[in-house]
Parts: sequence; C-alpha cells; structure tokens
Amino acid sequence: MKGYKNICSNIEKPELKAERIKSYAEYLPRDKFDFDCVKQLKSLNRSEVIPLLPVLMEWIQDMKWPIAEEVSELLLK
Repeated sequence: MKGYKNICSNIEKPELKAERIKSYAEYLPRDKFDFDCVKQLKSLNRSEVIPLLPVLMEWIQDMKWPIAEEVSELLLK
C-alpha cells in the first residue's frame, strides 16, 4: 500500500541483537578488580549500557568487592 510504513521496520532481528550484545561483552568486568572495564563502561551511552544491566547487577551483590561502588555509580547515571 502506498504511504504505508511497516510498523516492524524498527524492530531489531534477534540475531543482530545477540551480535550487538556480544560486542558489548568486551566491556564487562572480568573480575572484582577490573577497574579498566568499569572505566570503559562509563564511556558508553545509556542505550549501550542497558543490554548489560543484568550482568552489571551481579557486580553489586557484594558491596565489599572493589568495583562494586564504581559499578553502582554507573548504574545510577
């Protein structure tokens, strides 16, 4: 139909979303002393951090971990 816009045109295909999330995985901390990754995460914009939230939440389970405070600040931004 002329003038009709496909409402699904903005929906990301699952395989593309998975690939995008994989590319963000390099930003995830590897251990509780990985301040370099947290610093890189802070350089991402909000839309790039959102897919990583479930994993980032794990890093604040124990606020005694060295990166926990830095990650919590990132989550609050």
